[in-house]
Amino acid sequence: MVPVFSRHTAVAMLIAVASVAGPVRAEPMPPPEPAAFAQPFNRPADASPEANVPSGFATYNPAVSTIFPDYRLNVGDVLEIIYHVKTGVSRDAYRLKVEDVVSIVFPFQPQFDQKVTVQSDGTIRLVLLGEIQVVQRVLRGVNQFHFRQESMSPQGDDSGWRRYDPATKQWQPCPALVQGPDDEWLVQEQPGGPYQSIVRVLQAQDPSAGAKPILIDALDRTGRRDRYEFDHVRQRWRTRPVYVEQEGLTAAELEAELKKRYSEHLKSPELTVTVTQANIKIEELKKAITTAPRGQSRLMPVKPDGTVDLPFVGEVLAFGKTVQQLKTDIETAYEQVDLPEISVTVQINEWAPQKIFVLGEVNAPGLLNVPTAITLLQALAAAGGTNVRAAEDKIMVIRRKGLPVPEATIVNLHSILKKSPQAKAGDVPDFSNLRFDFYLSDADIIYVPSSDLAKTGDWVDMVFARIVRNIIPYNFYTGLNFGYELHRETAVSKTDRSGPPNVNVQVIP
Repeated sequence: MVPVFSRHTAVAMLIAVASVAGPVRAEPMPPPEPAAFAQPFNRPADASPEANVPSGFATYNPAVSTIFPDYRLNVGDVLEIIYHVKTGVSRDAYRLKVEDVVSIVFPFQPQFDQKVTVQSDGTIRLVLLGEIQVVQRVLRGVNQFHFRQESMSPQGDDSGWRRYDPATKQWQPCPALVQGPDDEWLVQEQPGGPYQSIVRVLQAQDPSAGAKPILIDALDRTGRRDRYEFDHVRQRWRTRPVYVEQEGLTAAELEAELKKRYSEHLKSPELTVTVTQANIKIEELKKAITTAPRGQSRLMPVKPDGTVDLPFVGEVLAFGKTVQQLKTDIETAYEQVDLPEISVTVQINEWAPQKIFVLGEVNAPGLLNVPTAITLLQALAAAGGTNVRAAEDKIMVIRRKGLPVPEATIVNLHSILKKSPQAKAGDVPDFSNLRFDFYLSDADIIYVPSSDLAKTGDWVDMVFARIVRNIIPYNFYTGLNFGYELHRETAVSKTDRSGPPNVNVQVIP
Protein backbone atom coordinates (compact mmCIF):
# COMPACT_ATOMS: atom_id res chain seq x y z
CA MET A 1 0.00 0.00 0.00
CA VAL A 2 1.19 3.50 -0.84
CA PRO A 3 0.45 5.85 2.05
CA VAL A 4 -1.54 8.94 1.05
CA PHE A 5 -1.33 12.07 3.21
CA SER A 6 -4.01 14.69 3.54
CA ARG A 7 -3.47 18.20 2.23
CA HIS A 8 -3.14 19.53 5.79
CA THR A 9 -0.26 17.12 6.43
CA ALA A 10 1.42 18.17 3.16
CA VAL A 11 1.13 21.87 3.94
CA ALA A 12 2.68 21.25 7.34
CA MET A 13 5.60 19.43 5.71
CA LEU A 14 6.19 22.31 3.27
CA ILE A 15 6.20 24.80 6.15
CA ALA A 16 8.73 22.64 8.01
CA VAL A 17 11.00 22.49 4.97
CA ALA A 18 10.82 26.27 4.57
CA SER A 19 11.69 26.76 8.23
CA VAL A 20 14.76 24.56 7.81
CA ALA A 21 15.97 26.35 4.68
CA GLY A 22 15.31 29.80 6.08
CA PRO A 23 18.39 30.23 8.34
CA VAL A 24 20.70 29.41 5.41
CA ARG A 25 20.71 33.05 4.31
CA ALA A 26 24.14 34.55 4.93
CA GLU A 27 24.56 37.30 7.46
CA PRO A 28 25.50 40.70 6.02
CA MET A 29 29.27 40.99 5.64
CA PRO A 30 31.09 43.78 7.50
CA PRO A 31 32.64 46.47 5.31
CA PRO A 32 36.19 45.62 4.11
CA GLU A 33 39.19 47.07 5.88
CA PRO A 34 41.16 49.84 4.15
CA ALA A 35 43.09 48.39 1.24
CA ALA A 36 46.79 47.66 1.63
CA PHE A 37 47.57 48.45 -2.02
CA ALA A 38 48.47 51.96 -3.08
CA GLN A 39 45.90 51.66 -5.88
CA PRO A 40 42.30 51.86 -4.60
CA PHE A 41 39.16 50.44 -6.13
CA ASN A 42 36.09 52.12 -4.71
CA ARG A 43 36.86 55.69 -3.75
CA PRO A 44 33.93 58.04 -4.46
CA ALA A 45 34.36 59.63 -7.88
CA ASP A 46 33.65 63.12 -6.56
CA ALA A 47 36.25 62.93 -3.76
CA SER A 48 39.54 64.74 -4.11
CA PRO A 49 42.77 62.83 -3.37
CA GLU A 50 43.16 64.65 -0.04
CA ALA A 51 39.55 64.27 1.13
CA ASN A 52 38.68 62.01 4.05
CA VAL A 53 36.64 58.99 3.07
CA PRO A 54 34.94 56.26 5.11
CA SER A 55 37.07 53.48 6.53
CA GLY A 56 35.82 51.05 3.91
CA PHE A 57 37.50 53.02 1.14
CA ALA A 58 41.11 52.87 0.05
CA THR A 59 43.48 55.78 -0.34
CA TYR A 60 43.90 57.18 -3.80
CA ASN A 61 47.43 57.69 -5.05
CA PRO A 62 47.35 59.18 -8.57
CA ALA A 63 51.11 58.85 -8.96
CA VAL A 64 50.83 55.07 -9.23
CA SER A 65 47.29 54.41 -10.45
CA THR A 66 46.89 56.83 -13.35
CA ILE A 67 50.14 56.14 -15.23
CA PHE A 68 51.86 53.02 -16.49
CA PRO A 69 53.94 51.66 -13.61
CA ASP A 70 57.73 51.67 -13.51
CA TYR A 71 59.13 48.32 -14.61
CA ARG A 72 60.90 46.55 -11.80
CA LEU A 73 63.35 43.77 -12.50
CA ASN A 74 62.09 40.25 -12.08
CA VAL A 75 63.64 36.82 -11.68
CA GLY A 76 64.51 35.48 -15.13
CA ASP A 77 65.12 38.85 -16.76
CA VAL A 78 68.30 38.80 -18.87
CA LEU A 79 70.38 41.94 -18.38
CA GLU A 80 73.26 43.31 -20.38
CA ILE A 81 75.75 45.25 -18.25
CA ILE A 82 77.87 47.54 -20.45
CA TYR A 83 81.03 48.85 -18.77
CA HIS A 84 82.59 52.26 -19.34
CA VAL A 85 85.77 53.72 -17.91
CA LYS A 86 85.50 57.36 -16.99
CA THR A 87 88.19 59.31 -18.82
CA GLY A 88 87.32 62.80 -17.65
CA VAL A 89 89.79 64.97 -15.79
CA SER A 90 89.46 64.55 -12.04
CA ARG A 91 90.03 67.37 -9.60
CA ASP A 92 91.66 64.97 -7.17
CA ALA A 93 95.26 63.85 -7.57
CA TYR A 94 95.77 60.22 -8.50
CA ARG A 95 96.53 58.00 -5.52
CA LEU A 96 98.61 54.88 -5.71
CA LYS A 97 96.94 51.49 -5.74
CA VAL A 98 98.16 47.94 -5.35
CA GLU A 99 100.05 46.67 -8.46
CA ASP A 100 100.80 50.19 -9.70
CA VAL A 101 104.33 50.57 -11.06
CA VAL A 102 106.35 53.50 -9.71
CA SER A 103 109.56 54.82 -11.23
CA ILE A 104 112.00 56.69 -8.93
CA VAL A 105 114.74 58.64 -10.76
CA PHE A 106 117.76 60.36 -9.17
CA PRO A 107 119.08 62.96 -11.70
CA PHE A 108 122.51 63.24 -10.04
CA GLN A 109 122.81 59.77 -8.49
CA PRO A 110 121.49 57.31 -11.10
CA GLN A 111 122.83 54.33 -9.16
CA PHE A 112 119.76 54.67 -6.89
CA ASP A 113 117.21 54.68 -9.71
CA GLN A 114 114.48 52.06 -9.25
CA LYS A 115 111.23 50.87 -10.81
CA VAL A 116 109.09 49.10 -8.24
CA THR A 117 105.59 47.62 -8.04
CA VAL A 118 103.22 48.29 -5.13
CA GLN A 119 102.82 44.96 -3.35
CA SER A 120 99.58 43.47 -2.07
CA ASP A 121 100.37 44.74 1.45
CA GLY A 122 100.62 48.29 0.10
CA THR A 123 104.43 48.61 0.37
CA ILE A 124 107.37 49.15 -1.95
CA ARG A 125 110.97 48.15 -1.24
CA LEU A 126 113.74 50.68 -1.97
CA VAL A 127 117.51 50.75 -1.78
CA LEU A 128 118.82 52.13 1.55
CA LEU A 129 115.28 52.56 2.95
CA GLY A 130 113.75 49.11 2.86
CA GLU A 131 109.94 48.85 2.98
CA ILE A 132 107.89 52.01 2.61
CA GLN A 133 104.09 51.96 3.17
CA VAL A 134 102.47 53.79 0.26
CA VAL A 135 98.91 52.34 0.42
CA GLN A 136 96.97 51.99 3.67
CA ARG A 137 93.72 50.42 4.70
CA VAL A 138 91.14 53.03 5.52
CA LEU A 139 87.63 52.96 6.95
CA ARG A 140 85.28 55.08 4.90
CA GLY A 141 81.80 55.92 6.13
CA VAL A 142 78.91 54.81 3.95
CA ASN A 143 75.88 55.99 5.92
CA GLN A 144 74.60 56.30 9.45
CA PHE A 145 73.70 52.60 9.56
CA HIS A 146 77.21 51.38 8.75
CA PHE A 147 78.92 49.35 11.48
CA ARG A 148 82.45 47.93 11.49
CA GLN A 149 84.39 45.55 13.66
CA GLU A 150 87.91 46.94 13.51
CA SER A 151 89.67 44.17 15.39
CA MET A 152 89.19 40.92 17.20
CA SER A 153 91.17 39.99 20.28
CA PRO A 154 93.10 36.69 20.36
CA GLN A 155 90.72 35.44 23.06
CA GLY A 156 87.84 35.71 20.60
CA ASP A 157 85.86 38.47 22.33
CA ASP A 158 83.88 40.82 20.14
CA SER A 159 85.69 44.12 20.39
CA GLY A 160 86.42 47.23 18.41
CA TRP A 161 82.88 47.89 17.16
CA ARG A 162 82.43 51.31 15.55
CA ARG A 163 79.47 53.17 14.06
CA TYR A 164 79.88 55.88 11.45
CA ASP A 165 78.53 59.27 12.45
CA PRO A 166 77.64 61.29 9.31
CA ALA A 167 77.41 64.52 11.31
CA THR A 168 81.05 64.45 12.43
CA LYS A 169 82.22 62.08 9.64
CA GLN A 170 83.97 60.06 12.31
CA TRP A 171 83.76 56.50 13.55
CA GLN A 172 82.43 56.34 17.11
CA PRO A 173 82.59 53.38 19.51
CA CYS A 174 79.28 51.55 19.91
CA PRO A 175 78.05 48.55 21.95
CA ALA A 176 79.21 45.17 20.72
CA LEU A 177 77.12 43.47 18.05
CA VAL A 178 76.44 39.74 18.21
CA GLN A 179 74.80 37.29 15.85
CA GLY A 180 71.67 35.61 17.21
CA PRO A 181 69.59 32.78 15.78
CA ASP A 182 69.03 32.78 12.02
CA ASP A 183 72.12 35.02 11.65
CA GLU A 184 70.18 37.99 12.99
CA TRP A 185 72.37 40.82 14.27
CA LEU A 186 71.65 41.98 17.81
CA VAL A 187 72.83 44.99 19.81
CA GLN A 188 72.64 46.20 23.40
CA GLU A 189 71.14 49.66 23.71
CA GLN A 190 72.28 49.83 27.34
CA PRO A 191 75.42 48.15 28.72
CA GLY A 192 74.33 44.98 30.45
CA GLY A 193 70.83 45.24 29.02
CA PRO A 194 69.01 42.75 26.82
CA TYR A 195 70.01 42.24 23.20
CA GLN A 196 67.57 43.51 20.59
CA SER A 197 67.34 43.25 16.81
CA ILE A 198 69.48 45.97 15.29
CA VAL A 199 66.89 46.48 12.54
CA ARG A 200 64.16 47.26 15.07
CA VAL A 201 66.46 49.53 17.05
CA LEU A 202 67.39 51.55 13.97
CA GLN A 203 63.81 51.76 12.74
CA ALA A 204 62.71 53.02 16.14
CA GLN A 205 65.39 55.71 16.03
CA ASP A 206 64.67 56.72 12.43
CA PRO A 207 61.34 55.84 10.74
CA SER A 208 62.99 56.14 7.31
CA ALA A 209 65.47 53.38 8.14
CA GLY A 210 63.59 50.98 5.90
CA ALA A 211 64.68 52.98 2.85
CA LYS A 212 68.36 52.99 3.79
CA PRO A 213 70.85 50.10 3.68
CA ILE A 214 72.10 48.56 6.91
CA LEU A 215 75.69 47.43 6.45
CA ILE A 216 77.78 45.54 8.97
CA ASP A 217 81.44 44.69 8.34
CA ALA A 218 82.58 41.92 10.67
CA LEU A 219 85.86 40.07 11.10
CA ASP A 220 85.98 36.31 11.36
CA ARG A 221 88.57 34.22 13.20
CA THR A 222 90.94 34.31 10.25
CA GLY A 223 90.82 38.09 9.96
CA ARG A 224 88.74 38.09 6.79
CA ARG A 225 86.15 40.83 6.60
CA ASP A 226 82.57 39.96 5.59
CA ARG A 227 79.88 42.49 4.77
CA TYR A 228 76.34 41.80 5.96
CA GLU A 229 73.61 43.78 4.19
CA PHE A 230 70.01 43.73 5.37
CA ASP A 231 67.58 43.03 2.55
CA HIS A 232 64.45 45.06 3.35
CA VAL A 233 62.48 43.27 0.61
CA ARG A 234 62.98 39.76 1.98
CA GLN A 235 63.57 40.83 5.59
CA ARG A 236 66.78 38.85 5.90
CA TRP A 237 70.55 39.38 5.97
CA ARG A 238 72.78 38.75 2.98
CA THR A 239 76.54 38.39 3.21
CA ARG A 240 79.45 38.70 0.81
CA PRO A 241 83.22 39.22 1.14
CA VAL A 242 84.45 42.80 1.35
CA TYR A 243 87.39 44.02 -0.65
CA VAL A 244 89.72 46.00 1.58
CA GLU A 245 89.23 49.71 1.08
CA GLN A 246 92.59 51.34 0.46
CA GLU A 247 93.96 54.81 0.16
CA GLY A 248 97.39 55.47 -1.31
CA LEU A 249 99.78 58.39 -1.45
CA THR A 250 99.89 60.72 -4.42
CA ALA A 251 103.10 60.95 -6.46
CA ALA A 252 103.87 64.34 -4.89
CA GLU A 253 103.30 63.02 -1.35
CA LEU A 254 105.53 60.00 -2.00
CA GLU A 255 108.22 62.23 -3.49
CA ALA A 256 108.24 64.48 -0.40
CA GLU A 257 108.34 61.44 1.91
CA LEU A 258 111.25 59.84 0.03
CA LYS A 259 113.27 63.07 0.07
CA LYS A 260 112.83 63.19 3.83
CA ARG A 261 113.86 59.56 4.24
CA TYR A 262 116.82 59.69 1.83
CA SER A 263 118.15 62.86 3.50
CA GLU A 264 119.25 60.60 6.37
CA HIS A 265 121.62 58.80 3.97
CA LEU A 266 122.32 61.30 1.17
CA LYS A 267 123.16 64.98 1.20
CA SER A 268 120.40 67.11 -0.40
CA PRO A 269 118.86 64.25 -2.39
CA GLU A 270 117.01 65.15 -5.59
CA LEU A 271 114.56 62.65 -7.01
CA THR A 272 111.42 62.40 -9.14
CA VAL A 273 108.56 59.97 -8.63
CA THR A 274 106.53 58.93 -11.70
CA VAL A 275 103.65 56.46 -11.91
CA THR A 276 104.38 54.51 -15.10
CA GLN A 277 101.52 51.97 -14.86
CA ALA A 278 98.27 52.73 -13.06
CA ASN A 279 94.80 51.27 -12.63
CA ILE A 280 95.94 47.70 -13.15
CA LYS A 281 92.67 46.51 -11.62
CA ILE A 282 90.75 48.25 -14.39
CA GLU A 283 92.79 46.41 -17.00
CA GLU A 284 92.04 43.13 -15.25
CA LEU A 285 88.35 44.02 -15.16
CA LYS A 286 88.42 44.76 -18.89
CA LYS A 287 89.85 41.30 -19.57
CA ALA A 288 87.18 39.72 -17.38
CA ILE A 289 84.26 41.47 -19.06
CA THR A 290 85.41 41.58 -22.68
CA THR A 291 83.66 39.11 -24.95
CA ALA A 292 84.32 38.90 -28.68
CA PRO A 293 80.80 39.59 -30.04
CA ARG A 294 79.65 42.10 -27.40
CA GLY A 295 82.76 44.06 -26.41
CA GLN A 296 83.07 45.20 -22.81
CA SER A 297 79.73 43.91 -21.58
CA ARG A 298 78.22 40.92 -19.89
CA LEU A 299 74.90 39.12 -20.34
CA MET A 300 73.58 37.83 -17.03
CA PRO A 301 70.16 36.64 -15.86
CA VAL A 302 68.56 37.60 -12.58
CA LYS A 303 68.99 34.45 -10.49
CA PRO A 304 66.17 32.82 -8.50
CA ASP A 305 67.41 34.59 -5.36
CA GLY A 306 67.01 37.94 -7.14
CA THR A 307 70.73 38.75 -7.53
CA VAL A 308 73.24 39.11 -10.38
CA ASP A 309 76.94 38.23 -10.19
CA LEU A 310 79.46 40.90 -11.19
CA PRO A 311 83.26 40.66 -11.57
CA PHE A 312 85.23 42.02 -8.58
CA VAL A 313 81.98 42.72 -6.70
CA GLY A 314 80.05 39.50 -6.36
CA GLU A 315 76.31 39.44 -5.79
CA VAL A 316 74.19 42.57 -6.19
CA LEU A 317 70.45 42.47 -5.50
CA ALA A 318 68.46 43.27 -8.67
CA PHE A 319 64.94 41.96 -8.00
CA GLY A 320 62.36 44.66 -7.36
CA LYS A 321 64.60 47.52 -8.51
CA THR A 322 64.26 49.77 -11.53
CA VAL A 323 67.03 49.86 -14.13
CA GLN A 324 68.24 53.21 -12.82
CA GLN A 325 68.34 51.96 -9.22
CA LEU A 326 70.38 48.90 -10.25
CA LYS A 327 72.80 51.11 -12.22
CA THR A 328 73.36 53.27 -9.14
CA ASP A 329 73.87 50.25 -6.89
CA ILE A 330 76.39 48.66 -9.28
CA GLU A 331 78.43 51.84 -9.57
CA THR A 332 78.36 52.22 -5.77
CA ALA A 333 79.54 48.62 -5.38
CA TYR A 334 82.50 49.23 -7.72
CA GLU A 335 83.34 52.42 -5.87
CA GLN A 336 83.47 50.42 -2.62
CA VAL A 337 86.02 48.03 -4.15
CA ASP A 338 88.23 50.97 -5.14
CA LEU A 339 87.10 51.24 -8.74
CA PRO A 340 85.37 54.62 -8.86
CA GLU A 341 86.32 55.04 -12.53
CA ILE A 342 83.81 52.36 -13.57
CA SER A 343 80.44 53.43 -14.98
CA VAL A 344 77.81 51.00 -16.27
CA THR A 345 74.79 50.99 -18.53
CA VAL A 346 72.05 48.46 -17.72
CA GLN A 347 69.84 47.18 -20.53
CA ILE A 348 67.13 44.53 -20.45
CA ASN A 349 67.62 42.03 -23.28
CA GLU A 350 64.85 39.60 -22.35
CA TRP A 351 61.84 40.07 -20.11
CA ALA A 352 60.66 37.24 -17.92
CA PRO A 353 56.91 36.70 -18.50
CA GLN A 354 54.70 37.84 -15.67
CA LYS A 355 52.50 35.20 -14.07
CA ILE A 356 49.01 36.08 -12.84
CA PHE A 357 46.94 33.44 -11.01
CA VAL A 358 43.13 33.62 -11.33
CA LEU A 359 40.82 31.36 -9.35
CA GLY A 360 37.25 31.29 -8.16
CA GLU A 361 34.10 32.10 -10.10
CA VAL A 362 35.59 32.80 -13.53
CA ASN A 363 35.00 30.89 -16.74
CA ALA A 364 38.66 29.92 -17.29
CA PRO A 365 40.58 29.86 -14.00
CA GLY A 366 44.29 29.15 -14.03
CA LEU A 367 47.64 30.73 -14.82
CA LEU A 368 48.03 33.72 -17.14
CA ASN A 369 51.45 34.25 -18.75
CA VAL A 370 51.62 37.84 -19.96
CA PRO A 371 54.62 39.59 -21.54
CA THR A 372 53.95 42.92 -19.83
CA ALA A 373 51.93 44.42 -17.02
CA ILE A 374 48.14 44.18 -17.32
CA THR A 375 45.30 45.62 -15.28
CA LEU A 376 42.74 43.78 -13.18
CA LEU A 377 39.98 44.10 -15.80
CA GLN A 378 42.34 42.82 -18.50
CA ALA A 379 43.26 39.79 -16.37
CA LEU A 380 39.59 38.97 -15.72
CA ALA A 381 38.87 39.26 -19.44
CA ALA A 382 41.79 36.91 -20.21
CA ALA A 383 40.31 34.42 -17.74
CA GLY A 384 37.00 34.38 -19.63
CA GLY A 385 35.23 36.85 -17.38
CA THR A 386 33.20 36.17 -14.26
CA ASN A 387 30.31 33.69 -14.28
CA VAL A 388 26.78 34.04 -12.89
CA ARG A 389 27.84 32.76 -9.47
CA ALA A 390 30.46 35.48 -8.89
CA ALA A 391 30.29 38.13 -6.18
CA GLU A 392 31.67 40.90 -8.38
CA ASP A 393 31.72 43.41 -5.52
CA LYS A 394 34.13 41.32 -3.39
CA ILE A 395 36.97 40.39 -5.76
CA MET A 396 40.20 39.91 -3.83
CA VAL A 397 43.68 40.68 -5.20
CA ILE A 398 46.59 39.23 -3.21
CA ARG A 399 50.16 40.44 -3.66
CA ARG A 400 52.89 38.38 -2.03
CA LYS A 401 55.97 38.09 -4.25
CA GLY A 402 58.97 39.62 -2.52
CA LEU A 403 56.92 40.63 0.52
CA PRO A 404 57.46 39.15 3.99
CA VAL A 405 53.74 39.59 4.71
CA PRO A 406 51.31 39.35 1.76
CA GLU A 407 49.11 42.35 0.95
CA ALA A 408 45.53 42.22 -0.26
CA THR A 409 42.68 44.48 -1.31
CA ILE A 410 38.99 44.00 -2.06
CA VAL A 411 37.83 45.30 -5.43
CA ASN A 412 34.25 46.28 -6.29
CA LEU A 413 33.96 45.60 -10.00
CA HIS A 414 30.64 47.45 -10.18
CA SER A 415 32.24 50.67 -8.92
CA ILE A 416 34.88 50.53 -11.67
CA LEU A 417 32.27 49.93 -14.39
CA LYS A 418 29.73 52.35 -12.93
CA LYS A 419 27.62 54.36 -15.38
CA SER A 420 26.77 58.03 -15.10
CA PRO A 421 23.36 59.08 -16.50
CA GLN A 422 23.46 62.03 -18.86
CA ALA A 423 20.52 64.13 -19.98
CA LYS A 424 21.23 64.06 -23.71
CA ALA A 425 23.84 61.38 -24.33
CA GLY A 426 22.21 58.78 -22.11
CA ASP A 427 24.29 56.41 -19.97
CA VAL A 428 28.04 56.82 -20.39
CA PRO A 429 30.94 55.24 -18.46
CA ASP A 430 32.13 56.97 -15.33
CA PHE A 431 35.65 57.61 -16.56
CA SER A 432 36.80 58.83 -13.16
CA ASN A 433 36.33 55.33 -11.71
CA LEU A 434 38.26 53.64 -14.52
CA ARG A 435 41.48 54.97 -13.00
CA PHE A 436 40.97 52.48 -10.15
CA ASP A 437 41.62 49.61 -12.58
CA PHE A 438 45.18 49.24 -11.27
CA TYR A 439 48.08 47.34 -12.83
CA LEU A 440 48.93 43.93 -11.46
CA SER A 441 52.37 42.75 -10.42
CA ASP A 442 54.08 39.46 -11.12
CA ALA A 443 52.67 36.51 -9.13
CA ASP A 444 49.52 38.40 -8.08
CA ILE A 445 46.53 36.22 -7.18
CA ILE A 446 42.98 37.17 -8.18
CA TYR A 447 40.20 35.41 -6.26
CA VAL A 448 36.57 35.85 -7.35
CA PRO A 449 34.37 34.51 -4.52
CA SER A 450 30.87 33.06 -4.82
CA SER A 451 27.86 35.25 -4.14
CA ASP A 452 25.65 34.71 -1.10
CA LEU A 453 22.87 33.38 -3.34
CA ALA A 454 25.23 30.84 -4.89
CA LYS A 455 26.42 29.72 -1.45
CA THR A 456 22.80 29.28 -0.29
CA GLY A 457 21.98 27.24 -3.38
CA ASP A 458 25.04 25.08 -2.81
CA TRP A 459 23.96 24.53 0.80
CA VAL A 460 20.45 23.49 -0.19
CA ASP A 461 21.78 21.19 -2.89
CA MET A 462 24.23 19.60 -0.47
CA VAL A 463 21.68 19.09 2.34
CA PHE A 464 18.62 17.94 0.42
CA ALA A 465 19.95 16.43 -2.79
CA ARG A 466 22.96 14.63 -1.31
CA ILE A 467 22.72 14.23 2.47
CA VAL A 468 18.97 13.86 3.18
CA ARG A 469 18.41 11.74 0.10
CA ASN A 470 21.11 9.31 1.15
CA ILE A 471 19.68 9.06 4.67
CA ILE A 472 15.96 8.86 3.70
CA PRO A 473 15.70 7.11 0.34
CA TYR A 474 12.15 8.32 -0.49
CA ASN A 475 10.84 10.34 -3.40
CA PHE A 476 8.11 12.92 -2.76
CA TYR A 477 5.47 13.50 -5.41
CA THR A 478 3.04 16.36 -4.92
CA GLY A 479 -0.06 16.87 -7.04
CA LEU A 480 -2.29 19.95 -7.03
CA ASN A 481 -5.87 19.51 -8.26
CA PHE A 482 -7.94 22.58 -9.09
CA GLY A 483 -11.66 22.57 -9.92
CA TYR A 484 -13.25 25.23 -12.11
CA GLU A 485 -16.83 26.00 -13.24
CA LEU A 486 -17.47 27.90 -16.48
CA HIS A 487 -20.60 30.13 -16.55
CA ARG A 488 -21.75 31.45 -19.87
CA GLU A 489 -23.77 34.64 -19.81
CA THR A 490 -24.68 37.10 -22.43
CA ALA A 491 -21.40 38.77 -23.62
CA VAL A 492 -19.73 37.71 -20.37
CA SER A 493 -17.43 34.76 -19.73
CA LYS A 494 -15.86 34.23 -16.36
CA THR A 495 -14.08 31.47 -14.57
CA ASP A 496 -14.66 30.74 -10.89
CA ARG A 497 -12.43 28.63 -8.75
CA SER A 498 -14.43 26.31 -6.60
CA GLY A 499 -12.78 26.02 -3.20
CA PRO A 500 -9.14 25.54 -2.21
CA PRO A 501 -6.91 23.24 -4.24
CA ASN A 502 -6.66 19.59 -3.36
CA VAL A 503 -3.11 18.58 -2.48
CA ASN A 504 -2.22 14.87 -2.69
CA VAL A 505 1.21 13.76 -1.49
CA GLN A 506 2.57 10.31 -2.21
CA VAL A 507 5.74 8.91 -0.64
CA ILE A 508 7.32 6.13 -2.66
CA PRO A 509 10.39 4.27 -1.34
